[in-house]
Amino acid sequence: MKLNFRNIFFINFIISVIVIFVVLVLQYNFNLPPCDMCIKERYPYYILIFLSLFFIYKSGNLKVNFFLLISSCLTILVGTIYTVYHVGIERGIFVGNSACSAIVETSNTKDLLAIIQNTPIIRCDEPTIIFNIISLAELNLITMSILLMLNLMSVIKNVRKR
Repeated sequence: MKLNFRNIFFINFIISVIVIFVVLVLQYNFNLPPCDMCIKERYPYYILIFLSLFFIYKSGNLKVNFFLLISSCLTILVGTIYTVYHVGIERGIFVGNSACSAIVETSNTKDLLAIIQNTPIIRCDEPTIIFNIISLAELNLITMSILLMLNLMSVIKNVRKR
């Protein structure tokens, strides 16, 4: 398969739509609510869908196409870095923010009640679901890594053409 603009944006679009569809089905049909970080990991896919649709609208201009491709790479790179951080929190490599940990140090019952009421039900440091020892965040990391490699290969190919 050639990694021209049309194909790479088609791949980005299809994979993004599939990922968003799957996580929404898991969330609403299988009652697997996401943590705060999982919700934020969806943002790059929404951006990729938007960039792909914009490509369809403005696909005639090579400079615009290349800008969209670079924007896709940066979006995927940021999403990959964020997902690495989430996987690190799940695996205990990194310490998460207050929404990701259950450590509470207070002697005041009013403060404790406020902390309990403001703490999300789903914690970021515990995987929601695991498929054969791979969490959803790890599956997302694999997906993002593949998308990043494909997009970078397309950038390199288009730079060599010029």
